[in-house]
Amino acid sequence: MFANSALEALVEVYYAEADLALREAEDEEDGKDRRSWALSVESYTQLLLAARNSVTAGEVVRLFSGVGGEAAMVVAGEHRVMLSHPRGDQQAAYEQQVLNTFCRSADCEDLLPTPLVTDAPAPPPPVPVQIQWSFNQDGMNCQYQGISLVFTRHNEPRRARSLCEQLYSELASLAEELRWKIWRGVSIEWARLDIQRRIGQTGHSVRLNSAGDVLLLRLPVLAANGPLFKATQGWLRNTVADTEDGFQLTLKAADYRLEVAL
Repeated sequence: MFANSALEALVEVYYAEADLALREAEDEEDGKDRRSWALSVESYTQLLLAARNSVTAGEVVRLFSGVGGEAAMVVAGEHRVMLSHPRGDQQAAYEQQVLNTFCRSADCEDLLPTPLVTDAPAPPPPVPVQIQWSFNQDGMNCQYQGISLVFTRHNEPRRARSLCEQLYSELASLAEELRWKIWRGVSIEWARLDIQRRIGQTGHSVRLNSAGDVLLLRLPVLAANGPLFKATQGWLRNTVADTEDGFQLTLKAADYRLEVAL
């Protein structure tokens, strides 16, 4: 049920927000405001939990869409809650996340002739990259800032070049956006990093942490290849941290089903 998916996601977000506020209060000399915010968030989390329990118990559920940009509202039994993210700038991303989760278990494509979140920002264009190529009798490989993608001689060079440009552009875009988020104080939980297709909209959403922070990007190669995305996360962490330890990563196209046959 959509209401259950929305409430479960929001409960997780509010728990994470309360925990973050408490930790920040401990680090501040006068953390009174942060502790007060944490208590308010925890209180609302309990209301969300009560509403979710009413949903799972089979009580009557009504969902009201927001008007004039307001968040939607769920009425479950005697509980009435707004489906609003504690951080206003993450509301559109939260709604997209809920829609993605719901549509993985329900056929809802026909319900989306137009984008659900009309004010959600479009993903930025890909970042241009400079790739180095090398060839030998065994094949070819393309290199970009410490990553090498190796193709055997049975691969078609033009298609391999196009694939490399797309992959490295996606990685460069993702690294740039992650670096910007970190600069703004957003925590990156690398174990939770996840790419999902945006239902009813172009591009993909990248979940960054349990607080619900999300990036919107176009990542067709990485989104379609989970093992490849996982294999590149070490490079991403190193690149985002701007370390100078000469991190190297060699990927064989065949290991990730990236071969482009002649």
